[in-house]
Amino acid sequence: MKRLLTFALGALLLGWLAGAAAAQPAKPAPPPAPGDKPAAPPALPPSVAELAQLLRDPKVEVRRGAAFALKYNLQSDLVIENLIIAFKDTDEIVRSNAVDAIALMTPKVAVPPLTQALQSGDPLVRANAARTIGRLQRYSDDAVPRLVFMLKDENFDARQAAVEALKKIYRSTREY
Repeated sequence: MKRLLTFALGALLLGWLAGAAAAQPAKPAPPPAPGDKPAAPPALPPSVAELAQLLRDPKVEVRRGAAFALKYNLQSDLVIENLIIAFKDTDEIVRSNAVDAIALMTPKVAVPPLTQALQSGDPLVRANAARTIGRLQRYSDDAVPRLVFMLKDENFDARQAAVEALKKIYRSTREY
């Protein structure tokens, strides 16, 4: 027992010392020698348009990364059509990231294209558009009639998504 306590105390002390050493300021890089090539400038992050094009890449990892990056891009309202196209993707993670990206946008910008997507020929697109409108809740007045119309959709998932969206919209606008 005494050995265990001594070992634990030593590990704690060693961890504290390692943390204190890591907190020291980093030393600046030495200046380049006169004959050396200058270092390459750091890579700039891809633009929104480039990320939107990556949503159509044949590699699923690239599509996943692009959809994920668009979730955190404040100008992503410029690529909403590409994100709606990503609702058709074969990979569930890409579809989920596309839904999240649109849900994080300004609802006033995102709802009109999503309302149009409710009439898509692809049931997966209709279902994801309905779920996203349900998540947005605000500015969805124009989408409500189309969501009600979707209650008669031939696809069960699309019908279920419309029901969930209408419930969320109703709860968010209900006054007591």
